[in-house]
Amino acid sequence: MIGRPIRRVLAAVVLLLVLATPAFATAGQASKAKDPDQTAAQLAKKFVGLVARHDEAGLRKFLSSAFIIQRADGSFYTKSDYLEHLPTVGKFEINNVTAKLTGSVLVARFDLTVTAVTNGVPQSTTPAPRLSTFVRDHGRWQLAAYANFNTPAPTNG
Repeated sequence: MIGRPIRRVLAAVVLLLVLATPAFATAGQASKAKDPDQTAAQLAKKFVGLVARHDEAGLRKFLSSAFIIQRADGSFYTKSDYLEHLPTVGKFEINNVTAKLTGSVLVARFDLTVTAVTNGVPQSTTPAPRLSTFVRDHGRWQLAAYANFNTPAPTNG
């Protein structure tokens, strides 16, 4: 038979577990609400939309001061250079988003199907992979790095 002190300890442990269960459930729901894939898809759409609208003010806020873009042709730009050489972007679609979140860093890969002209060169309209690194700083997400694996459109000739 269990003594009274042990029963009291067991009762206290059971009570603690019962009271803590809602807190654990809420914490689990909160982590599920922070879906890295969904967040990455929203951020990617925001970035491409800002570029499509040539929204330089929006891009200045959204791009980290450390921003670098790397393209499949080997060219790259820092933030200030990129803002001076924005591509022309038309209709676009983002698919196959996979992201990983660690602390304040969100790394995402996705396929982008887009009608675009970069540095005067029409780009392929087939889906092409992208790799993005977003950093959460002072409560807001910024794009720090972007790798664009799209190639120029094939020429007839």
